[in-house]
Amino acid sequence: MRDGGPMDADPDQEPGSASREALIRELGVPDELGEVIGTLLELGVTPDAIRRAHATGRLEDAIFEPVLGPVRAERTVSPREIEADGGLQVAETQLMALNFGLPAPEPDEPFFTPEEAWALKRVGQLRELWPPEVYLQIARVYGQALARVAEAEVHAFRNRVEARLKAESGGTLGALPAVHEAFGELLPLADPLLLGVHRRRVEHEIAQAAVREAERQSPAG
Repeated sequence: MRDGGPMDADPDQEPGSASREALIRELGVPDELGEVIGTLLELGVTPDAIRRAHATGRLEDAIFEPVLGPVRAERTVSPREIEADGGLQVAETQLMALNFGLPAPEPDEPFFTPEEAWALKRVGQLRELWPPEVYLQIARVYGQALARVAEAEVHAFRNRVEARLKAESGGTLGALPAVHEAFGELLPLADPLLLGVHRRRVEHEIAQAAVREAERQSPAG
C-alpha cells in the first residue's frame, strides 16, 4: 500500500481536465477546437457525443446531445417485444418505420419508447379496423409531414437563433452555453403544439366532411 499519494483514478471515469486533454490528443484537433471541447465537457456533453460530432465535421453540434440524449435513452422497446406483447409482427413494425421515413430497426434493437410501443401494439390489435394498406398510408403521411416540420425547425434554429447567438457572443465558442440553453428551452415546446394542431385539424376535417355531406344531400346539391 502506498502512503501520501493521490488515490488511483477510476478507469471508467474521464474527470475534468484529464478528460479534456486526453480527448484533444485523441482527436488531434487544433487549439481553438480544444477550447470548444473543454466548453462542451463543462456543459455536460459526453466524450462519446463529442467523438461522434467530430466525425461528422461539426464538433460544435455535440452541444445538442444533452437535450437529445435523454429522449433517445427512452427508446427501450424492440420490434420483437412489440410482437410478443400482441402487437404488430416484427416485419410489420419494420415496414411501419420505413414508411415513417426511419431506418428499419433490427428485431431485437431497442428502438421505440414505451408509448410508441403501446401504439404499435394497438395498431396490431385493431388490424381488422385499420388494415396494413390503411395504416401504412397514414404512416407515410406522418413521415413526410413531420420531416418537413423538423427540417423547418432546424433551419430556423440554425439560421435565426444560433446565428444571432453566435453574433452576440463573438463566435462559436462563446455562443455554446446560450445555444445549449436555447435548444433545451425550444425543443420541448413542439410536442404539445404538434399534438394540439393535429387534434384541431382532425376536428376541422370531420366538420368539413359533415358540411360536404349535408350539401350533397340537399335538394340544391
